[in-house]
Amino acid sequence: MAYFANILADPNSSGQLKKFDFSACRLNDAGLIYLINALQNNKNINSIKLTDNFFSENVEAILLETLNKNTSLTEIALGGNRFSHSCLQKVKKITQRNMKMIEEQEPNKLKAEIYRLRYEHQKLD
Repeated sequence: MAYFANILADPNSSGQLKKFDFSACRLNDAGLIYLINALQNNKNINSIKLTDNFFSENVEAILLETLNKNTSLTEIALGGNRFSHSCLQKVKKITQRNMKMIEEQEPNKLKAEIYRLRYEHQKLD
């Protein structure tokens, strides 16, 4: 897991990787910590599946803190682990926030351009 985490942490080597699935790979808390630390600044990955592993509630706080810093993950599957329902709901809110930010990114650019053009038009009058 440490090798894969190092690949994710390097922005030059993981450019094509958009999603991965480590479901039922018997990963434990230490493997999850490696993985989420690598994902913290990765802007390419948008979907991860980590269902049916051996993650415990002991890493919930670290998981939520790190995922909150990532703005590109739009799908995170963590079912079948020993996370609390509250933790899974917070992860869901994080992914929904990220999806909304991505969806609004283009319209916000267009709105800024409209305001800029209106300002330029007023200067011409």
